[in-house]
Amino acid sequence: MDKVALHQKIDRFTVSPCGDVSTFSEEDQNLIVIPSGFDLQLGFKYAKNLLAEMHNVRLIGDGVTLRHVWPAWVANQGRLLLTELGAYNVWNIFEVTRELRLDIKQWLDQIFKGVIPGIDGNSIFYGSAAQRFLQPMLQSFPVLIGLVERHGPAKYYCVDDKWLGFDQFKILVERTGGSLKVLESSRKQLWPAKLWPVTFVMVSAVVLILAVLDQLNWFFKADPSRKKLRQLRQSQAARPHPRLWVALIPDWLRINRHVLDSVALPKIKCNEDIGILLLGNLSPGLRSEANMRAHVGNELWPGLGELRFHLEKCIVDQVGTVESLAELFTVLFRSIVCSIRIIFKLANSSRQVYHGSFHVDLSKCIIDLVKLITKDVFNATASEYATRAVLKRYNFKQTRVVFCGSALVSESLADLFLQHAGATTIDLLHGTGALFWIGMEESQASMRGVWTYHDVRAAEMFGSKAVAIGIPWGFVSRSRVINRRVRNILISSGYAHLGTVIQGCYRFVPFQNELIEVVKLIHGVFRDRFCFRWRPHPADNKSFINKTLESVRNVELSRNISFAEDLTWCDLLISSVSTTLFESLFASVPIFVHVIPFLSGHPAVANFDQSRCFFLANDLLTPFTRSISQLDAGDPEALAPEEQTRLTLFGSVDKPATIENCFSDFETTGTFKNV
Repeated sequence: MDKVALHQKIDRFTVSPCGDVSTFSEEDQNLIVIPSGFDLQLGFKYAKNLLAEMHNVRLIGDGVTLRHVWPAWVANQGRLLLTELGAYNVWNIFEVTRELRLDIKQWLDQIFKGVIPGIDGNSIFYGSAAQRFLQPMLQSFPVLIGLVERHGPAKYYCVDDKWLGFDQFKILVERTGGSLKVLESSRKQLWPAKLWPVTFVMVSAVVLILAVLDQLNWFFKADPSRKKLRQLRQSQAARPHPRLWVALIPDWLRINRHVLDSVALPKIKCNEDIGILLLGNLSPGLRSEANMRAHVGNELWPGLGELRFHLEKCIVDQVGTVESLAELFTVLFRSIVCSIRIIFKLANSSRQVYHGSFHVDLSKCIIDLVKLITKDVFNATASEYATRAVLKRYNFKQTRVVFCGSALVSESLADLFLQHAGATTIDLLHGTGALFWIGMEESQASMRGVWTYHDVRAAEMFGSKAVAIGIPWGFVSRSRVINRRVRNILISSGYAHLGTVIQGCYRFVPFQNELIEVVKLIHGVFRDRFCFRWRPHPADNKSFINKTLESVRNVELSRNISFAEDLTWCDLLISSVSTTLFESLFASVPIFVHVIPFLSGHPAVANFDQSRCFFLANDLLTPFTRSISQLDAGDPEALAPEEQTRLTLFGSVDKPATIENCFSDFETTGTFKNV
C-alpha cells in the first residue's frame, strides 16, 4: 500500500470553505462519511449540527468539494473540511479485495451447492451476485481501507446504516481502535432480528411466485424465436460444423457490437462459416437502454445487427432457455425445489453474515438476494438444459467461442459447459477496465480479449490469459487539417448511467453538473465562437439530463445520432472516462478528460497527458485556451498528447489492431500472441 500516495491524493481532493486548509485542526476531528449514492445534503445537515457543538468536522463524500452542492451556510466555515470519498482509493483493487472476493465465493459455494451438479456455486452465481448487490461493496472496500489507514482510531459517523458496506466498515474501524456511529437509522427495524426467518420466507415466497410467472411470460413471448430456430436447424442440418462461434444477446445491439464488427461480420464478408449462439431470453424486440426489461418493436433478434441479414450463411442455435413446455415444467420444478432448499437454509441462518473477511447484513439486500436464489437459479437451470442440447447437436472440439460477455449466470454456465466439450472460450470485453474488473466483470472464460496493454496486465493478475486486440471496431482516422478553425465541441458523459445507481441513488450526478459547467466558463472567455453538443450515455437517466440542461444555454443534446457521427462533427472532445473516450483516440481531435477522484491514478487514465486531464471545471480553462491557440496556429504538435496516449495504450499511432490478427496467430501456432 502506498501511504504517501494516499496522503497526497487526499490533500489534493480536500478543500476548506474558508479557503485555507492549513488552519484546520485535526484535534477533536469528527469524520462524517456519506457512502456512495447517498444524499450529500444529509451529510451537510449533520455536519452543521456537529459544528454547532464546536467540533472540527471533515465531511467525506462523492462530490462534496463541488461548490454547487454546498448549502449557503457552508461558506467561511473554518472548522469544516470537505474531502472527496474517491480520494481514499489508491490501492490495487485486485490485491486489496483478494481475500474478500475469495470469502464471498466460498459463501456462494455453500449457498448454491448442488444447484448445477459438478459445478461450484461461485463459478456460476458470483458475477450475478455482484451485479445484484455486492458490486458496491467490492468497489468501496479499497476506499474503506484508505479511510482507516489515513485517519486511524478516529470518531467516524455514517449518515445512514442501510448502506450495504456499513458492517464491513464498522469492523475495520473497530480494529483500529476507532468508533463508528450512525447519524440516522432509516431502517427502523424494518426487518426485526427475531422475525428474520419468517420475514425472509414470506418475501422469498412472493418473489418465487413472481419469478415463476416471469418465466412463463418470457417462454410464451419467445414462441416466434423458437419457430425461427426450428426452421434454421432444418435448413442448416447438412452444413459442416463451424470452428468459430459467436455468443450474442439477441435483443441488445450495443452489447454485441464489438463482437459483431470485429469477429462475425469480417468472417461473413470473407464467406467463412461461423456459428451463432444466442444468450438469454429470446423475446422479440430491441431491449430498451432505459429499462432493461422493456422491449421496443417485435423484430426477431435485432441485437444481431447486420448479421441478422446473413443467417443463411451461419449455424444458429441458443444456450439460454428451454424450447418446449415439457422442458419448461421440468426446469420450473427442479428450480423451485433448489430455491426452496436455499430459502430455508438462509432463513435458518443469521441475517448477519460473518464469513472470513465478508461481513454483511442480508436484510439490507433482501430483495436482490431473493432474486439471486430464485430468478437466477431458474436462468442457470434453463441454460443448462439448452447448452446440453446444443452439445448433442454440434461438435465443439477445437473450436473457438467468442462471448460478448461471460460473467453472469447463463453466460458463465454455457461458457463452462463449452470448455468441458473442448472449446476455447474468449470473453471479448467491451471497453477498458484494468484493475476495476472485479465482481460482475470477472469471467470463467478460457481467455480474455482486451483493448489495451495495461488491460492485459490487469487480466493476468486474475490468472487469466489475455491478448490486447485494440479497439475491436475503429473509427477511421481522419486526416484533420490542423489549422482548421475549431468550431464544434462535443461533450460526452455517463454520470447518470443506470449502472451507477446504488441503493436507488445516482452517485455521480454531482460530477455531471460540474462537467457541463465548462460550457459557461468557455463561453465567458470565447463568447459565441463555439457550438456545443452534449452526448449522454444511452442508458443515462433522462430526468437528470434534462435538469442539468436547464442550467446551461445553447447546448444541443445529441439525439438519435451515432457516436461516430458525433465524433465526425466535432473539432474537440471533452469527455468523462468511458468506453467512447478510448475510441475517440483515433479521431484526430484534441481530447480533454474529466477525471473524478475515484478514477484519479487509475492505470488507464494515467496514460493520458496530465495537461489534458481536469476535475474542477475551472481547471480546464488554461489548457483548453492553450490547445485552441495551437490549433488556430496550425501547430504540428497540437495533437501530440493524443498520439502518445495511443502509442502507450495500443502500440499504434495509426489505427487500432483487429482481432483477426490474433485469430490468424491462433490458427497458425495454436496460441495467441499480443499485437
